Amino acid sequence: MSKRLTTSEFIEKARSIHGDKYDYSKVTYHNAITKVEIVCPEHGSFMQKPNNHLTGGGCPRCARQRNGAARTYTNETFIDKANTVHGDKYDYSRVHYRNSTTKVEIVCPEHGSFMQAPSSHLQGNGCPKCAYEYLGENSRSSTIEFIEKARSIHGDKYDYSRVAYRNATTKVEIVCPEHGSFMQSPSIHLSGGGCPDCAHRLVGKANSDTSETFIEKARSIHGDKYDYSRVNYRNSSTKVEIVCPKHGSFMQAPYNHLQKQGCPECAKEEASVRFRMSIETFIEKARSIHGDKYDYSSVQYKNNRENVEIVCPKHGAFDQAPVAHLRGHGCPTCGNVGPSKAENDIADFVREVLNDEDEVIRNTRDIIPPKELDIYVPSHNLAIEYCGLYWHSDLMGTPKNYHRDKYEACRSRGIRLITIFEDEWVTRPEKVRSVLRGALSARAKGLPARKLHVEEISSNEAHIFMEKYHLQGASNAKTYLGLVDPNGDVVALMTFGHPTRQSKGDRIELKRFVTNDETHAGAASKLFKHFVDTHPEVNEIVSFSDNRWFTGEMYSILGFEHDGNIPPDYSYFDGVIRHHKSGFRKDAIKKRLPDFYDPTLSEREMMRNAGYGRIHDCGKVRWIWRRS
Repeated sequence: MSKRLTTSEFIEKARSIHGDKYDYSKVTYHNAITKVEIVCPEHGSFMQKPNNHLTGGGCPRCARQRNGAARTYTNETFIDKANTVHGDKYDYSRVHYRNSTTKVEIVCPEHGSFMQAPSSHLQGNGCPKCAYEYLGENSRSSTIEFIEKARSIHGDKYDYSRVAYRNATTKVEIVCPEHGSFMQSPSIHLSGGGCPDCAHRLVGKANSDTSETFIEKARSIHGDKYDYSRVNYRNSSTKVEIVCPKHGSFMQAPYNHLQKQGCPECAKEEASVRFRMSIETFIEKARSIHGDKYDYSSVQYKNNRENVEIVCPKHGAFDQAPVAHLRGHGCPTCGNVGPSKAENDIADFVREVLNDEDEVIRNTRDIIPPKELDIYVPSHNLAIEYCGLYWHSDLMGTPKNYHRDKYEACRSRGIRLITIFEDEWVTRPEKVRSVLRGALSARAKGLPARKLHVEEISSNEAHIFMEKYHLQGASNAKTYLGLVDPNGDVVALMTFGHPTRQSKGDRIELKRFVTNDETHAGAASKLFKHFVDTHPEVNEIVSFSDNRWFTGEMYSILGFEHDGNIPPDYSYFDGVIRHHKSGFRKDAIKKRLPDFYDPTLSEREMMRNAGYGRIHDCGKVRWIWRRS
């Protein structure tokens, strides 16, 4: 535990951050969260928590002045900035600027007038119809690229004329010349997957083999490597005994053996050779990434996942997996000295939104002791955690329930906790900011739902809207309901579909609800009521809220009931990108990461060998609505 500061030590730290800007003669320091009196030479005394002051907080009236100055745009100022961002693309002659969130009229030379918030326009957003066309063209380009890759793997076996590529996981329609159309995700197809009916036929054919036929096929694949004298063939899935000349007998399913699997002990040896790297090679690679920062004289390299000892000149020796070190990770003590830049950026954004720097507490253990909260806003009962993927993963020994436990500790005290993962801030910062604005009641107010109307919109338009505004991007559904403003723009979206392929017609899942960057009072209720009223055959609707981001309050308003808690789930990450676990089941690893596939290892062991870590979320809540 760090030593409590004295008044003189606090003043010394404050001056190292703020220089001679403030007068600290009235300060009497007690602890990090008891306010002290600080004097601004322009606005006089103000009270502020030491913790806030030492993380950049200052005079709130100075802050309001700065923010007020930022909002005193004229038409000319806005147009000048807009032209800097967009060039001469748009006509701004109809602009009547009020503030950064009130929409102005902008004219696209190709599609005519559209309404847009100035803040959104200055962030690079433009004509929505141009965006639709661009995304459509981009989708066509991706479709062509997918077809080229597919043909390089499958040749001319399949007809791809019906493919409309969206992303690697959204299924596309492929035509088998023998069995007709089938739906398959591009990632599976590019990993060797094909027509399921053809696959069933092959398995059926394999089941009709005799021992002699099986042995003949096995030798055509493995040569004379194995002894098949003990084989008693029944079918393609019942294991048979095969003899390896080096390691002795092993049991294996004939189907797997004919898919080029062999002796598991041989596979382990081959894998260890693949993973092996000389100490010299590891050190050479490490220095190409970290320079001369670390001392590698104590390294005893075995493979890419077993820790080696590395010496930091400042903090001494530490243990780290070579694969992590070669991905840019270094001394954990250096990495944990003070908050990260991303965490500071989020805190600065919160201060900016609140326009009152005195309300933000940083890195405190006083709220849910002994656990630490990165950012705490007492006026909104809101806490925010920023989680670097590596530092909060199993690679660093983080327990499965780490994030869930912190979430529950906050919830028990009436505090909403938002847990942001590193990749979300890196790849979707605007979407994260939008959620934070909502949590801080600082979103711009759009038209209320009573002034908007409901339309069923196309899947293409819905996917574009979700990709732009939803944290998780687009997802497929059966029904897409849009809330549309008088200009014809979709401002909110709710989607519905079957929870599983086996579900009956009277149960539906509410899959997504998302709005643009504005608050539209009553939007969720209006969309949900429209669906319920127009689908009398639906008697139950289920949905799920993600504890990392949302409270689930909306479901209570809509008449849902709590139907159970879902424990924390994991995703894999590689660098700063997370991947859904479904893409790395054992059979998928064989196709996606063949160099690391070993049938004797667990999924987790193979993924660690490949350099992937696991990070767990906070769990989810399942909700259910029943027609009365």
